[in-house]
Amino acid sequence: MKRGDILIAVLSGDYGKPRPAVLVQSQDLFDTESLVLCPLTSEPGMAAPFRLLIQPSEANGLQHASAVMTEKLTAVPRRRCRDRIGALTESELRALDASLMFVLGLT
Repeated sequence: MKRGDILIAVLSGDYGKPRPAVLVQSQDLFDTESLVLCPLTSEPGMAAPFRLLIQPSEANGLQHASAVMTEKLTAVPRRRCRDRIGALTESELRALDASLMFVLGLT
């Protein structure tokens, strides 16, 4: 696994159904018990300026256009993360970084 990979994860609360999520934590933290993820949604009405829209491709494994919910950044125990289905491109990962910086107030 590496940063930018798209995994199937079971999140807590309202987002608890198995769903794709992007792994966003630093490679330096991969020995931790949890993984920091941004869940994805395929709901078209859920687009917001700080959500990155990802089109489905063979490389990312998505079946529908999906928005990365950067404002729903969450840590999930590894045992609740399933298969890797794909990964973001380098340009998508850079755009995700910019969205995360905006959401976290780092710009």
